[in-house]
Amino acid sequence: MRYYCGIDMGSQSAKSCIINTNKEIISMSLVPAGANATEVGDRVFQAALDDSRLSKGDITSIVSTGYGRNRIVMSSSRYTEIKCHAKGVELLLPGTRTLIDIGGQDSKILKIKNGMVENFIMNDKCAAGTGRFLEVMSNVMDCDLSEMGQRALKSKGLLTISNICTIFAESEVISLVGQGKEVNDILWAIVESVAIRTVGLARRLGVIEPVAMSGGVAENQGVVEALKKNLKVDIKTSPYSRWAGAIGAALLAMEEEE
Repeated sequence: MRYYCGIDMGSQSAKSCIINTNKEIISMSLVPAGANATEVGDRVFQAALDDSRLSKGDITSIVSTGYGRNRIVMSSSRYTEIKCHAKGVELLLPGTRTLIDIGGQDSKILKIKNGMVENFIMNDKCAAGTGRFLEVMSNVMDCDLSEMGQRALKSKGLLTISNICTIFAESEVISLVGQGKEVNDILWAIVESVAIRTVGLARRLGVIEPVAMSGGVAENQGVVEALKKNLKVDIKTSPYSRWAGAIGAALLAMEEEE
């Protein structure tokens, strides 16, 4: 049995995944991103090894992806997160044709077929509509990011955020807090704001079902539900959506050896 590792060095966190020749996920790990991407890459790789009880010598090949992919010196190859997310989601959610990937610093819509990218569009010029926007707003609201989505789902959906700039949207949220608006209603307005920006991007590219979501924001059920509402399609997620890029990188590492 051979083992392959993918490392996804994102802007907010580093993820790694080890798979075997049967395309079975053996282990996954996650650590916060830092200024020294090489050191972070070493830590997230070692964490995956520890979880799998494998040693570095057991790994046949390593492929890296994400913003810091070029800093992972142990990698044999490096691929874009677009290619890796498409490949990873095909293993997690086979048959996906449109993939929504909301990352820490950008958002991307991919048209894919059999794990291959046919076309894509991305927003990497503004933090609005990204994971970073949600992080900023969770701090403003003094609400743990992991709780934001579920709390937003309890809203009556009475509020909206009109500003598309993160700075002005932050001021708008602070104003809503000052007016004594319900916290859950404000949280829904925040997640729907992200969804509406993403939907605009998706409609520019065109949406083919089935639709899936990858990246850490896929764990925010509020954003997922807001996307379903505004895009008017079902959206599939996986418990491993956050690791789609790392999984795809591991799969590409295996393909290089075939």
